[in-house]
Amino acid sequence: ESSLVEIFTDVMLSLGDDVSFRGLGLTTMIDGSLRVTDRPDTPSRGDGVLSLRDGRFRGFGLNLVVDPGEMIFSGPLDKPRLRIVAYRQADDGTRAGVAVKPCRTCSPASRSTEAAPSSTEPTPRSSRLRVDRPSWARTC
Repeated sequence: ESSLVEIFTDVMLSLGDDVSFRGLGLTTMIDGSLRVTDRPDTPSRGDGVLSLRDGRFRGFGLNLVVDPGEMIFSGPLDKPRLRIVAYRQADDGTRAGVAVKPCRTCSPASRSTEAAPSSTEPTPRSSRLRVDRPSWARTC
């Protein structure tokens, strides 16, 4: 006679000062804490915020600074919400880039993001950064 053992986990992860990520064009340091829970027949869940610091993103033919950046977990572990500002800085100090944030008008379950141009000063049209909307940054 055999019996099944169901395993439940509840783990708090606290990232130290020397945790980094490199992949998908992003290189960044990560800190913060994340609670991970796992229950039988249910996707792993994450709750917490991981901050991205000293970040760089290379993609779309651009080399951008990522500051600030956050991965916000409040549901399935593989579906964090993003709040990121990525920009390039001109010689005069003007910053132009893109801001990605959780969609305010969507249901929390949708996990959609909004992406919008971002600039520290009014920038002439000829100097603006052009970034096509990635597929994951769709609107609801």
